[in-house]
Amino acid sequence: MTLKPAPRAATWFLNRFGSNTEDESVMGDLIEQYQRGRGSIWYWRQVLSIVFAAMVQDCRRNKWNVLVGLIHSWCVWGGLQITAGIVLLARFAIRHPVELQRGINVYGLPILALRSRGMNSTYEEGVEIMLLSLVLNTLVLIVTGFYCSRSTRMNPRTLLLVFMASYLVANIGTSLAISADIARHAPNAAAFLLLRALVALPFAPALILIGGMRGLSPHSPYFKR
Repeated sequence: MTLKPAPRAATWFLNRFGSNTEDESVMGDLIEQYQRGRGSIWYWRQVLSIVFAAMVQDCRRNKWNVLVGLIHSWCVWGGLQITAGIVLLARFAIRHPVELQRGINVYGLPILALRSRGMNSTYEEGVEIMLLSLVLNTLVLIVTGFYCSRSTRMNPRTLLLVFMASYLVANIGTSLAISADIARHAPNAAAFLLLRALVALPFAPALILIGGMRGLSPHSPYFKR
């Protein structure tokens, strides 16, 4: 009889963010039940519930440190996002200085994006702005995740998860508000912008996670190989 392997991504996530005291026993029990016929969705649900419970418990023990760390992380993200927005706007203004008079909107959430009311750019220029926006968004999210992982007052993995969760909630709310506003004023663009927001929702936390895992110091007591 061939045993089916458990989802690697879920197992990795539990190994990195689960409770330190019961990882091995919990992991063994989950894998055993999965091999007995449980599905991948069940396995992911169990992993997320375990990680979430550990995160809540850690937050209760370090309420003040979590709050301060979360505020600092959002301030770092905000500063980087404003800088990235200025870079994106400056690049667009160099190519289209007249558009500044017509009005240019730069959105920071769910991802950095630029929209001009009278934009008449070529396909190549549009692709250039889109690629620049993608690069800036990637750098901002990775650097912010890296900052979260350098927390010294509490478990940086907890701070990383809390910031990812808060960012996801903020993204959902902002995406709905922006989509509703654009649907009233520019219905032709609403579908595309909503699709872009939905695509960004899973990728943004993933980039924060990548930056956070890269930033964990091997000398930290919370470091796990």
